[in-house]
Amino acid sequence: MPYYSRTTTAATNLTKFTLSFWIKRGDNDTGIHQIWSIGAQTSSSGFIQLRFNDDDGGGHLRISGNDGSGDSCDFKSTKKLMDSQWYHFVLRVEMGNSAANKVRLYMNGDEVSWYASDTWATSTLASTFYTGGSGGNINIINAARDGSQAGDHHYAEMYFVDGQDLAASVFAEADATTGRWRAKANDTVRSSIGSFGNNGYYLSFENDASVTTLGYDYKTANRSGSPNDFTPNGMTSGHYGVPVSPDNDFPIMNEMSRDYTGWDFDDGGLKITTADSALQTQCYASRRLPKTGKWWWEAKLLELTTTGAGGTGNEFGFQTTGAREFVRWQYSHNNAANGNSITSAPSAGTQTIGSGGSTGYPSANDWYAFGADMDNGTFVVYKNGSQIGTTYSYNFNSTVEGFLPYFKNDEGVSGRGSSSIFNFGHGHTVTSNSGAGQSDGNGFGRFQYAPPTGYLSICDNNIPNPTIVPSEHFNVVTYNGNGSDNRAITLGFQPDLIISKRSQAAAGWAWIDSIRGVTHPLTSNGTAVQGTESAQVKSFTSTGITVGTDNNINGGSTNGYMLYGWKGGGTAVSNSDGSVTSTVSANTTAGFSVVKYTVPSSGDYTVGHGLGKKPDCIIIKGDYDGAQGNTYNWDVYTPDNDGTGGAGGRLKLNTADTRQTVAQPFRVEPTSTVWSQTQGGWYDAGSNNIAYCWTAIEGYSSFGYYNGLNNTHLMINTGFQPKFVVVKPNIGGSPGTGWRVFDKVRNPNNNQGTDNAMYWDQNIAQVAQNGIDLHSNGFSVYGEGDNNLNAAGTSYFYMAFAETPAEFARGTG
Repeated sequence: MPYYSRTTTAATNLTKFTLSFWIKRGDNDTGIHQIWSIGAQTSSSGFIQLRFNDDDGGGHLRISGNDGSGDSCDFKSTKKLMDSQWYHFVLRVEMGNSAANKVRLYMNGDEVSWYASDTWATSTLASTFYTGGSGGNINIINAARDGSQAGDHHYAEMYFVDGQDLAASVFAEADATTGRWRAKANDTVRSSIGSFGNNGYYLSFENDASVTTLGYDYKTANRSGSPNDFTPNGMTSGHYGVPVSPDNDFPIMNEMSRDYTGWDFDDGGLKITTADSALQTQCYASRRLPKTGKWWWEAKLLELTTTGAGGTGNEFGFQTTGAREFVRWQYSHNNAANGNSITSAPSAGTQTIGSGGSTGYPSANDWYAFGADMDNGTFVVYKNGSQIGTTYSYNFNSTVEGFLPYFKNDEGVSGRGSSSIFNFGHGHTVTSNSGAGQSDGNGFGRFQYAPPTGYLSICDNNIPNPTIVPSEHFNVVTYNGNGSDNRAITLGFQPDLIISKRSQAAAGWAWIDSIRGVTHPLTSNGTAVQGTESAQVKSFTSTGITVGTDNNINGGSTNGYMLYGWKGGGTAVSNSDGSVTSTVSANTTAGFSVVKYTVPSSGDYTVGHGLGKKPDCIIIKGDYDGAQGNTYNWDVYTPDNDGTGGAGGRLKLNTADTRQTVAQPFRVEPTSTVWSQTQGGWYDAGSNNIAYCWTAIEGYSSFGYYNGLNNTHLMINTGFQPKFVVVKPNIGGSPGTGWRVFDKVRNPNNNQGTDNAMYWDQNIAQVAQNGIDLHSNGFSVYGEGDNNLNAAGTSYFYMAFAETPAEFARGTG
């Protein structure tokens, strides 16, 4: 990516300015990546700079500066910012303020928090911040002054106002309908700003018609007066930048999803050069496909090796987030017939395309394109505008997991590096149509070749907005106890299932639902039947719950109570879809139901769940009231996915055991109306059972699997910004712990390492253990080699619930 530079003039005000800009990270490695700086960058001349820093594993946003008179500042954000989504930052500098408010930074409208040790060198910082000095006063974007420490970021809507300290609300606001933080119209912002001052400017970064226009200052509508233009550096003809918008975003190749070492990410995450020694490694795009529609993307093969034996080549196509299923085009580096083919997993066969050379083998600078028809279950591959092979059948919706565009360097031998450009519609290397490229049928994207009829670019404007509002159906809250009876705890809706736990002390889990009643908690860290606790939860209300004085939920001067709540259908109704009549409270919008039923006298039977879709997770506690004198384990159904889960097996919520092969609790695959069980030798006749059922809802909930790794983290793309994630070892390995629970409330800051974890199957206090980071589009799993979270040879089941759908999310961490 280029960087931009300009020499400033005399400042309107040496002590006060505001910088507002949108930024999307294209390079998420651990190095230093500059964002913006002004000043001579010497201690004697004054400067201030923003950058993503390399300390503590990389990712912290850092502000450093010097006033030129010996006083300085150095701040590092408490949160690591490794997201592939847009962030909005506003830097406010007012040297006349108190020490704590001289420099403030806002991210998506909220003030950024810093490490406690980060402060001013003195409490009386001198007044001047950028005076130029003998080194000259230079303003730099996307690199250091000498061009090093390149940022490789996408930018949009950058304002610099010389002489004013302005609030973030001047530049952006929350959308009234979706809550999404979005830029205000340029005319509105200009009106609020008034005078930009001597050094002020506005860069849209949209006009990439030439090297010059991308750095134009558009402070005034007609560019009259003396605009503060920037000089773009490191740009070549035909490569003028990546014109993108926070309000119609396109994917990039997401470095956080990597399983590799030594790869080089350039051009804002749209160019990957693989290392010769990196074998069997892959990377995903930042956006997963909707469950419906026809989707399209391109890749330009810049460099490939076609000599030598061995290796299976590079792969391009679509793969699930858990790397369990795929459909792809693949070529080998040895010009072999079997290396130019379309194939899929688990076992749908292979379509050989050609045997090299003129019969179809790729050459440097060829454009390949890939289309997924989610509705009709087909995959197509195009080369330089023409389809190769025949249309390939593949049922994308056969798995609960989401598909993403992906690339894999699948050599198997060393010495087979490659370089590719990925184009999801950005089109920064497109040459067709005089560089304007070809758009999709809706007029979005810029491709080298026109997508076939009906295929669309994977961008915000082509993807229907989710209609579900997560906070209306699920929430996580924490509070400290005060010992007050009938105390109201707010969830934001009336729940039909709550799970509560003291996070900072050894205490059991309480599962309480509206069908069995608020005074009857069940505990997931054991097999005991429900108790009667009149001093815990007193009532479910329209906004949450009221609690009593019990130490397990509201003890006086007791810290760290956690509450997780799901909204069902309210008052339960009779359901006769199964062979036994069930009592169901179902919320079909959010894919959740509470189901009570009684086991019949004999034989196989079915139970209606009320979801209207096949469940992806069912948790059952048999004989919950002990009427038959049993203390059953909690049986858990997880979704079918190529033998990983499904009917014929179970996990146990109350133990760390991996998947067991037993047929009785989930005899055959559930349907959109019922699940099936066997009475004989399992639940006794007359047992009263309670079940909690979920089905995945786009933008709100996700259930699936991932395969662990020993050498790196991995990212699971859920299609939303999670607020709550549970991970359980499923098959393989020897886990020592069970259902590991994470949430954003207890772990608000990404740190690529240790988090506060709790366990549904244990009554211990939260413990600092290997954890996860939460992003705008999913979560990253760390603890490489940890059998309980991320180890090779083990598959893991996860369940996640959203804070914000990806379409509305902004960079979070």
